[in-house]
Amino acid sequence: MTQLLRLLVSSLLILLLACEKEEPKAKSPSNEFELAWVSNRMDNQLGIFIKDMTSEEATPLFLEKEYSPYNLNWDPSQKNMVFVSRGDLYLLDTESRAARPLTSGDAKEGQASFQPDGINLVYKSTRDDIKGEFYQQSIKDTLSKRLTENLLYDMAPAVSPDGKRIASCQELKQDASVKSVFTGISIMDLSSGESKVLTAAAAQDCMPDWSPNGKKIAFHRCEKGSCQIYVMNADGSELNNISNDEFDSRWPKWSPDGEWIAYTTSRNGQSDIYLMRADGSMKQAFTSDGGRDEIAVWRRKSVKQNP
Repeated sequence: MTQLLRLLVSSLLILLLACEKEEPKAKSPSNEFELAWVSNRMDNQLGIFIKDMTSEEATPLFLEKEYSPYNLNWDPSQKNMVFVSRGDLYLLDTESRAARPLTSGDAKEGQASFQPDGINLVYKSTRDDIKGEFYQQSIKDTLSKRLTENLLYDMAPAVSPDGKRIASCQELKQDASVKSVFTGISIMDLSSGESKVLTAAAAQDCMPDWSPNGKKIAFHRCEKGSCQIYVMNADGSELNNISNDEFDSRWPKWSPDGEWIAYTTSRNGQSDIYLMRADGSMKQAFTSDGGRDEIAVWRRKSVKQNP
C-alpha cells in the first residue's frame, strides 16, 4: 500500500511539472540597454546617434562635419568607441564627445574590434598589402603588430569575448562565371595563428559577431542579391537563418544578455535598425524615421555620459 501511494504521488508530481507553463519570454529588450548607430537623420550628415529601448527621440552622440563615422564598436568599458572614417580609425570618448585618430597615412583601415583589456584592438589595414591584413595596436600609441600574412582577402575581424580567437570573413574562391568573390566565416587562434573556415557556401558570409558567452556567432550571408542573418555555434555547427524573410538584413550585433540581436534591414526604400530574439522571433522596428540608419551596437545604460 505504501509503495502504491508513493507511485501515485510521484505520478502526480510528474503531471504537475508537465503542466507547468514556461515563463513567457520578454516581448522587447530590457530598458537597461541602449543602442548607438550610424545615421544621416540630421541635415543628411552622417553621425552617431544613441537611444534606449523606450525613448522616441534619438540623441546625437557624435556629429562633426569633417567625419563620416562607420563600423562602430564599443570598448569593454563601453565608454569609448572605435569607428572608421574615410579610411582611418578614430577613438571616440563618449563622455567628452571628442575623437582622436588612431591611424593616419595612405593606408586604408577597416573595421576594428577591441580585445578584453580595452587597450588593444585588432583591425584590417592595407599598409603592407593592398588586399589588407590584420594588425594589433594599442590605443595608447601608434605602434602596431601584424597578425596575418594571407594569400586570400580577410576582413571584419571580431575578437572573441575571451580574447583568444578572431572571427572574420575570408575569401574562399573566385567564380569566373559570375565575377563574384565568395567569403566564409573563419576563426583564427591568436596564440598559434592557425585558422579554420567554418562556412563555405557559394555566398558572401561576413560581419561576424560573437555572443557574449562566446558560444555562438551571428553573421550575414549575401546571395542572389539579398542578405539574411544567420546564427551558428562557434564551431560552425547548427547553422540557422534567423531573419528568414524577403527583406535585406545585415550587420547583426548581440545584446549584452545574449537574448536579442540588432540588425540593419532595408524596407520601404530605407535602411532601419530592427531587433529580434536570438532565435529570430519577435522582430520589431527600433528606428523608422526615414533616411539611413545602420550598424547598431549595444551597451548598458548604467554607463554614464554627459548630456
